[in-house]
Parts: sequence; structure tokens; C-alpha cells
Amino acid sequence: MNTMLMSMTGFGRGESSDKIHNFNVEIKSLNHRYNDIIIKMPKHINYMEENIKRLIKKNI
Repeated sequence: MNTMLMSMTGFGRGESSDKIHNFNVEIKSLNHRYNDIIIKMPKHINYMEENIKRLIKKNI
């Protein structure tokens, strides 16, 4: 029996800004079956984290 090892690695980066805010997003994946999303953001907008994660999961 032959076994083939398959690897799935991905990386993406995006930037967006308006007159007030500047956003940088990085997504990394390495052979992972689960959807772990880690968001680094200023503390004053932490209340938005769950909504952002939900949007990411919906669109990826």
C-alpha cells in the first residue's frame, strides 16, 4: 500500500482604509482541519471580534 502525504498551505494578506481607519488582514493556514481565527485589534473595538469572525467564516 502506497501512502501519499498531501499538504495544504495558504497565506493571504489584504489592506483597506478610509479617511479614519486603516485595516490590515492576514490569513494563514497550514494543514489544519479546524477554523481557528485569531484577530489582533485595538482594545477599544474588541466588542466587534465575534462579528468579524462570523463574517470571515461565512466567506471563506
